[in-house]
Amino acid sequence: MKSNVQKAVFAYDRNTMLNVIYDVIDSLNLSIVQINSEQGIIHIETAEGSSLQITVSTLFPINCTSVGISSVEITNDFGLIFMDEMKSILKSNHQKKPQMIL
Repeated sequence: MKSNVQKAVFAYDRNTMLNVIYDVIDSLNLSIVQINSEQGIIHIETAEGSSLQITVSTLFPINCTSVGISSVEITNDFGLIFMDEMKSILKSNHQKKPQMIL
């Protein structure tokens, strides 16, 4: 089974991006199944029972954060929706324009 992956790099620190990710999880009515903060991995589940994995890592020395969303069960569109929701939250809650580098 092929995994659907969405990746982007944001010009924000890791803590900011984690807060945004938690806001998106809440706004899309998703459930956190497991968090591995040391490795920067969040496992979440949709109301229908499909699973997603979100990876978060800091990129040095540019102080940006890479976010990856992967799933074998959910269409690629869901990753795009998740990324779009992150950009919306960043735009409304932070002074600088959300900037995806990749």
